[in-house]
Amino acid sequence: MRAWTRCLFVLLGATACGCKLDSNGTGPSDDGGGNGDDGSIVDGGTEAAPEATPCTSGMMCNGQCIQANDCSSCTGATLLCAATSTCASDCSACSDAQHKAMPIECYACDQNRANPVGTCQYDDTTQYCLSGDYTSANASGGYRCLCADAGSGDCPGDSQVCTPSPGGVNLCLTCGEVYVSSLDGLACKDGKTCSAAAHECK
Repeated sequence: MRAWTRCLFVLLGATACGCKLDSNGTGPSDDGGGNGDDGSIVDGGTEAAPEATPCTSGMMCNGQCIQANDCSSCTGATLLCAATSTCASDCSACSDAQHKAMPIECYACDQNRANPVGTCQYDDTTQYCLSGDYTSANASGGYRCLCADAGSGDCPGDSQVCTPSPGGVNLCLTCGEVYVSSLDGLACKDGKTCSAAAHECK
């Protein structure tokens, strides 16, 4: 009689506590499936992945937010589209806040003509870099980058050519850039040929 009373008490106690017993006498199974606490579906006990956090500072580099002032450290995407703070491999999809295209790939180096910094700019020969005026390339100004034996292969930008300067050093210029000599027909880094009038390599 005592054993029967104890069994009845356990059964009633389990029901009173909200623990519904299965037909085989066990509690609910915990297979890790079902809904998460936040309403998200959890599969196999793995928590739902958090949503990507917007890059509120720095640059977006290959889908990751990096704390940097330019895209020089972003592998394969060294051109900054300023309106979106995004590093890109080319400027074909870049535009400003007013949706004006900024398709020109420009690179400026430091005073040693090294350490290139790439930005997307307007297709406008009165503005950097097509104007040839590198003083507005960045806050501290800028210079054309050097190229040597590899010709345009030494240049940072695919749409750049390598040509001699009046001073006798070879410099990297963006196809279509205003210069003392014509860039038309010169080999671009990407293997195409500079069409100076169109401001692009074809």
